[in-house]
Parts: sequence; structure tokens; C-alpha cells
Amino acid sequence: MNNTGCFKLCGESVVTVTIHPEQGDRTPSSINSFKRFKSAVVRACVGIAILVCALNAVNFAHGDELRCSNINVRVYSVDRSDVDTACEAAREAISFLTANGLDATGAVEVYLVKKLPDMANLSAYGCYDNSRQRVYMLVFSECIKHDPWADPPMDRALYRSMLVHEVAHAVAAANFTATKASMLAHEYVAYVTMFATMAPSKREYFLKRFSGHGFDSVDQMSVAFFLLDPFRFGTEAYRHFLKLDNQKSFLEDVLSGRVLIGKDGS
Repeated sequence: MNNTGCFKLCGESVVTVTIHPEQGDRTPSSINSFKRFKSAVVRACVGIAILVCALNAVNFAHGDELRCSNINVRVYSVDRSDVDTACEAAREAISFLTANGLDATGAVEVYLVKKLPDMANLSAYGCYDNSRQRVYMLVFSECIKHDPWADPPMDRALYRSMLVHEVAHAVAAANFTATKASMLAHEYVAYVTMFATMAPSKREYFLKRFSGHGFDSVDQMSVAFFLLDPFRFGTEAYRHFLKLDNQKSFLEDVLSGRVLIGKDGS
């Protein structure tokens, strides 16, 4: 059994994904991480559930293994049309994170599948197995079946942003040096990366939907807030990041544990 974070969104929701980088072109290769997330009527009633996914006993097709060009990311997919989206998302996440001082040279593995591990929530889009450093994400054709009436509707741009979120989780996980990094610290990095790289029109939509002024300090960031409204937490975290005088330094402090996010340390 492996500890795996499985995420789902209810009502108005969004998606997140994580990846580990690696070199190459879209040539067959190997893989290392992935995370799952679900989107619906984008009001992120993300009933996030940290589950234990029995990945050892999972039976599902992994598909072809392909490398993303110029980055150390490998993607396994049963649908090759999704590989380009995954690689694009990985590049965006890696570009943002490396510009902010993170090391993204480690290998990242992303699995795009038609069925998630059996223990994953049925409404989730993907999940990240931290112990195995693997990201599992539903292929795009399966994601759009979850909620055909979602607002905004699932499209390639949103799907890419979900993957960016998860890729950020994977890259960040390899950069945390804090003895015990909190869940919120990981989510802060992933959401900031997702919104910073999101298509401007999509980002504007979400910032208007989840209006606010951003957290004034890390003391306002709590697990209760996150669990109650994960996507609002994400937009407020992004606004907080924009207000910082030295964004790169702040992320370094979060990764090292010099700045603790989460009142209860969770």
C-alpha cells in the first residue's frame, strides 16, 4: 500500500496534476510520477480526500511510454493525443519553478490512463503517489465524461492546468528540505504554479469567480480553510504570492521550512 493523495472537486471545481521532468523527445521511455484531481462546476468544492491507493494491486493499461522533448519527463498514455498536452503542461510548470529557484532535473513520470487506481475516489481526475513519485491522470476523453455540465466546461486549457498543478507537486516534492513539510505548503506551491501558468482568460475567470484580496500572511492559511474551499484557497494563495516583494525567496523559505504554512502544521 502506498500513501497517495487523491483529489476531487465538487460543484464548481478544478483539476491538478503532478509530474517529474526528464529529457527526450516523444520517444518511448520510462516514467516516475503523477497525481489525480477532479473538476466539475468550477466552484472547487474539492472534497479533497487523502486516501491510500493500493497501487500494487491495480490492473489498468499503461499505454505507450514517451519522452517529452527538452525536459526530463516521461509520459505513459493510452491516448497519444494527450501526450502533447502533458508535455506542454510539464514544460510550463518546470519553467515557472526553475525560474523561482527549484531544481527540476530529476525524472518525472506521468501516467495518463482510462481508469485510476481502484482505491482512488470515483469522482477524481487524478492522484499523486508521493511514495512512488508517480502521477496518475485520466486521459482527456475520460475527464470530459465526469460532468458534461461543468462550468466552465472541461477543455484542453483546463486539462493542461490540472496537469501543471500535479507536475508542480512532483517537482516541489523533490525540492522540499523541511523535515516535515505540511500539506498546505505543497498545495501552496502547486496552486501558485497552476495560476501563474494558466491561460489569461481562464485565470481571469477563476479570480472573478473566487473574488478576494489574497492572504495577508501565512497565519491566515489553514487546513480548515483549504478543506472547506480548496479552490478559493488556491486563488487566495496566488494573490498572496503576487503581493510578495521577493517571491523566489519566499518559495525557498517554504521549501526549507523557514516559513511554515498551516496553523496546525498539517
